Amino acid sequence: MNAAALRHRRTAAARALAADARRVQVSWEDLAAWPEWAGLDDERREALALKAGAWLHAGALQRCIAGALLQRARVHLGDAAFQRLMATPDEPHTGLPGAAAFDDWLRAQGHEALLASVPSAVLRVVLREHHAPRSLPPLPALDHARARRAVAEAQR
Repeated sequence: MNAAALRHRRTAAARALAADARRVQVSWEDLAAWPEWAGLDDERREALALKAGAWLHAGALQRCIAGALLQRARVHLGDAAFQRLMATPDEPHTGLPGAAAFDDWLRAQGHEALLASVPSAVLRVVLREHHAPRSLPPLPALDHARARRAVAEAQR
């Protein structure tokens, strides 16, 4: 990351944390790790969370035979990204919820992936308090590398 991009990221983080009491716990390295998604408006962050949730559970979606779930995933991802997801190498998979709970579950899983993709533990807590206050601690034990891949694919 070049110096200008690093300054921009730290400035965005400092502005976002200006009124946060935890700002004293955040180091320069934490500010440098401030994710781009933290600056998105609520609607765009929710859309990103839905996509990240789908990418986090790509393996389960690849094995899914429930047309309603696959159609919901296609709506959230778009046709091109959905085709890319279905063609990804085999991923670990978990079970999927029923169609009625799918969107909320996908959004929650996406938020967890967004948080798990942040390398700083302090920053993950701060971001959870800012963007996902309804979720309860402790933070999930998601694989950081897998979460980063899911978020990177969701941002493509």
